[in-house]
Amino acid sequence: MNKNCCVRSKNFILFSSVNSLNLPRLGVSVPKACGNAVVRNRIKRVIRESFRVNQHLISQSMDYLVIAAKPVKSQGKRSGIKLKNPLLTTKFDEIEREFMKLAVSGAEKALRSN
Repeated sequence: MNKNCCVRSKNFILFSSVNSLNLPRLGVSVPKACGNAVVRNRIKRVIRESFRVNQHLISQSMDYLVIAAKPVKSQGKRSGIKLKNPLLTTKFDEIEREFMKLAVSGAEKALRSN
């Protein structure tokens, strides 16, 4: 990965680089500081699902590495479900929106640096 192609947001760091394949690839890393295994796996599942659903919108021939920078903070409460960890209450749409914004800007930055 080229370190010049790094984009940060409140909750994630995204590294992107051009690959020689004609398809985008995704790597996800969530450190233990983000929570226990349940929380880390949920974050990874949500990011992977967001990538899968929106693959056609992001640049082809790119590699993306997403690292959770710190716990994703919840903006609202789920109806009827109260969980101790705010990561588990973060809505899919919020994480998806943040990931897509990072993916688009990361791809643009990577293409400009080549």
